[in-house]
Amino acid sequence: MEYIIHDRTLALTETESNYYRTKVYETNKVIYRKEDPLTIIKNSCKHYGYHYSAWNKLVKKILGRNSKLPVPIKPSNALFFVPTTSHHNKDCTWISYYKVIHYMERNNKLKIVLNDGQTISTDISLNQFKLQMKRTGSIIAYFYPLLHDSKN
Repeated sequence: MEYIIHDRTLALTETESNYYRTKVYETNKVIYRKEDPLTIIKNSCKHYGYHYSAWNKLVKKILGRNSKLPVPIKPSNALFFVPTTSHHNKDCTWISYYKVIHYMERNNKLKIVLNDGQTISTDISLNQFKLQMKRTGSIIAYFYPLLHDSKN
């Protein structure tokens, strides 16, 4: 059975295991999956009735860029995932935007603190991560009126 991102999914990182491809951070636990992170992202979009390629095209248009694009997995449930690098990079970590509590540079790495206290260290710079969060914020702002109007 494939893994589907949900409201308790905090982050996805690629593992160096011979068997598992992804380390999934969920609220108060970690699980391992055979699928790679991008496959989990794509399958989750599909599960919620969206196509990753369509989201990718829309996000490219909104941001005017082609790489390191955030993914709105399910905007109505605030499931927006931020990549730390290009998704082609094996070191790409996908972070759930609303699950980030704090981030800081420590020992030439970025330490990301998630809402349950778990931390992830990555090689992205502080300024680059701030920019990724800002880009994702722009995508959230794009969806906000659409989601707000649909609830009236």
